[in-house]
Amino acid sequence: MTLDDEGITTTHPLIGSRVRWTALSHIIETPEAWYLVLSRMSALTVAKTRMTGDLRATFTEFVHELRPVAK
Repeated sequence: MTLDDEGITTTHPLIGSRVRWTALSHIIETPEAWYLVLSRMSALTVAKTRMTGDLRATFTEFVHELRPVAK
């Protein structure tokens, strides 16, 4: 996963995606993950369990600067 000023890019051996921040409807944060909501039927899940504490803090700060987070 790579974040930049324009969006988020994910890459895996068989698939990849690029989502621009302007495409997000809202962001939902739970204790386990962030859900970057694109529409009623589509969201990108970012699991917290695979992140170090420092990475979680950085990601939290980044998404809070983008848009208000729904809970």
